[in-house]
Order: sequence, then C-alpha cells, then structure tokens
Amino acid sequence: MNKGIVFLMGALGLALASPAAAEVDWQETCRIGSDTAENMMLERQSGVSMADQMEGVEGNVVGERWVIEAYNRPRYHTKEHQRRAIEEFRDWAYKDCISKIGPGGSLRED
Repeated sequence: MNKGIVFLMGALGLALASPAAAEVDWQETCRIGSDTAENMMLERQSGVSMADQMEGVEGNVVGERWVIEAYNRPRYHTKEHQRRAIEEFRDWAYKDCISKIGPGGSLRED
C-alpha cells in the first residue's frame, strides 16, 4: 500500500478517534480522508490484494473499516466503471467522515 495512504489514514484515524473531534477542521480532515479512500479504491480496482491493503492500515480502525468496505464492492474491468466506483467510494468516505466529525457528527462534543 502507498506510504502516503498509511500516513493519511493515521492522521484521519487520530482525528476520528479524538474526544476533541469538535476542534478538528472537519472539512480538511474529511477531504484528506476522501482522497485517501479514492486511492484505496483505485488500488482495489487495479487488483491490489485486500491483504496488502489491510497490512498498510494495520491498527487503524478507520482504515481497516474502509478497506473492508472497498472490498465489499465489486471490482470492475472497464475504465468507465472503475472510474465511477472510485468516485462513489470517495464520496461515500467523505460522507462517512462527516457523520463522525462534521456538523452534528457522532464524535462531536458540541
């Protein structure tokens, strides 16, 4: 797995697990998270094994959950379907992140 993804998942995991999530710049954190998810799904669509991706996010609850979700979705063989799957997963991850640390998110203290 890409080392940048590992770093970003670590940062995202800390932000999502933080009791002070209300103080986190949720828009930037979720944007970074969705970019990371986009790369996860790109790797999934490119044939990278789930085991390799799980190894890259080992110990990161958010990363592990997102890898599992990526592999619950189909792998496509046409570029158009792959592009759509990548975009949909990216947007799903952004929504997932917002549901945790965005306005009214479950981890916010406000």
